[in-house]
Amino acid sequence: MQLSAEVLVNIYQPNLPVDNSRNRWVMSWLMVGRKSLSNTDAYLLIRSRSDKSGKYFKLKDNVEKIFDGHIFRGKCTIRLKNPPKEILIRRANDMSKLSAFLHVLRQNLNDNQPGHLQFFPPATTQQIERTVTRLVIRSRQEYLISTNFPHTLEDLCASSINLRQVDNRISSLRHLRTLDLSGNQIRTLPDAWDNLNQLADLNFSDNGISSLPSSLFNKCCGLTSLNFNHNNIEHIPAEIWNLSRLVTLKLSRNSIKDLPVGISRARQLRVLDLSHNLILVFPADMTRMAKLDTIDLSVNVGCQKPFVEDFIKLIDEPSPRNVNKSEFVDMVFDVANLHHAPKLIELAARAVKNSRINYTAEDVGHLKAYLDNEAHECKRCKQFCYKDFGVLIKLISLHNLVDNIIGPCSFWCLFYVCSLRCFRALKRWNQCIF
Repeated sequence: MQLSAEVLVNIYQPNLPVDNSRNRWVMSWLMVGRKSLSNTDAYLLIRSRSDKSGKYFKLKDNVEKIFDGHIFRGKCTIRLKNPPKEILIRRANDMSKLSAFLHVLRQNLNDNQPGHLQFFPPATTQQIERTVTRLVIRSRQEYLISTNFPHTLEDLCASSINLRQVDNRISSLRHLRTLDLSGNQIRTLPDAWDNLNQLADLNFSDNGISSLPSSLFNKCCGLTSLNFNHNNIEHIPAEIWNLSRLVTLKLSRNSIKDLPVGISRARQLRVLDLSHNLILVFPADMTRMAKLDTIDLSVNVGCQKPFVEDFIKLIDEPSPRNVNKSEFVDMVFDVANLHHAPKLIELAARAVKNSRINYTAEDVGHLKAYLDNEAHECKRCKQFCYKDFGVLIKLISLHNLVDNIIGPCSFWCLFYVCSLRCFRALKRWNQCIF
């Protein structure tokens, strides 16, 4: 039984803290077997490229404990009695192989007749592969076609080599942290991102991508930097705001018309580039970005002082007598839907949403279809509403939100109100609330 992983062997001292800073992780092969025909004891052998003969550790009555609580991450620790060592294992090439390896190891801890074990095979150069963590492909001739990518790869750069699609083999690189496929001719992105949970930096700029799959943001939760500049993206999935570690987001020079609600959930976001798009108004939670320090909203429709008629197109069945008619204003509103009492189904849906009641389709019946609609948060009372709401579009200054401003210093922001009472309060306290 053989396993390929990174290994660190420490001296175990129970009364002293563990210091791994002086030691170095080494890509190794771990095997369980016998030394010779006459020696029937089971041993653990660890080989590396620099130590092809390897180190032997006896298993019978010599393993104090096996720590496998993080086996799903490709990690485990084996503590030995004599010599007092701790064998730390990480980045195993396959979690199922790691589980099978530990199963074989446990079977031979107290086995008096391990005759079923094979002898340790001699080490070969092909078996002890060199650890490759970074790969830069500068031309199509250098692209790996007949061989697979090294499974230890952490940084992969294949920019400006006229790729037309994302290689399916990339999805199997479990340790990949940086992926740069900029300057190619990629039109669509795959849905398979399950194994790339270590991915932190993703660059797909200067391609022809028209849509982003939701699975990318659901599976790659550790992303800190996203660059989709110079593409043809029109819609941003709401799942993008599930990236709680996102620091840099670049979406300039696309065809984005609106942003999904929920940007305030990306609490670590510091750099936001939405320049050269078609965004008319921005969501209300743009005003609640605590750590945002650099923003670029230049050359956007919503950052220019527009005519009121442009806003009216956003509102379903607007009523002229309820729309502010000034040609250039700092606030536009439509409250036509608030002049009549909300429907009972609207009130029921609000009660379920605002009370945070967990429900199933059987519990709420025909109300389920109504609850599936997008819920809007009232700017004043923070309660949710569905179809009976008023709309306010307010000109917001960026000087109160960020320090580094590129482009215009204000933007149009979309707010919702659930009742005339909330609307009148907002108008009365305009300068204080916004």
